[in-house]
Amino acid sequence: MQNIVQPQDLSVVFQPIVDILTGQQFATEALVRCRLQELADPVTLFRQAVTHQCSGRLGRMIREIAVPLCAGTPVFLNIHPNELSERWLVRPDDPIFSHDHDVFLEITESVPFMQFQLCLDVLRDVRSRGSIHLVIDDLGAGYSNLGRIADLEPKFVKLAICTEPK
Repeated sequence: MQNIVQPQDLSVVFQPIVDILTGQQFATEALVRCRLQELADPVTLFRQAVTHQCSGRLGRMIREIAVPLCAGTPVFLNIHPNELSERWLVRPDDPIFSHDHDVFLEITESVPFMQFQLCLDVLRDVRSRGSIHLVIDDLGAGYSNLGRIADLEPKFVKLAICTEPK
């Protein structure tokens, strides 16, 4: 990742996660932004990280920025499935393990899981160490497999809803 983007090129913006029943903010979702024009789109940024086999390093850089800014509140963090196979999340010094509140790892299902069993093992390891939960994002947007999603045991599932008429 060092050849693609530097930590100073990244920032995060925060989006509230609201409890639909109470209307109160439940948590904050951290969303990455890159100041480099060619990587300004997060999809492009992650696609380049996957191409260069450094999605784990990118995720770590994002967490190093976002987690300290979310002290005292639950935080949702996006994790690319490739990051799981690179095993960055299991490192004991990862910022998620020092966060003072619940951490929700949000994994999109719009890209396929490679090495599913390894990813499952990494997620189980990470969740066994604290208040870390899994969220499946964009269910219905791509690589749906309800059996695999059930195996992941997510705390929440976010639905992808098409708003355009067919």
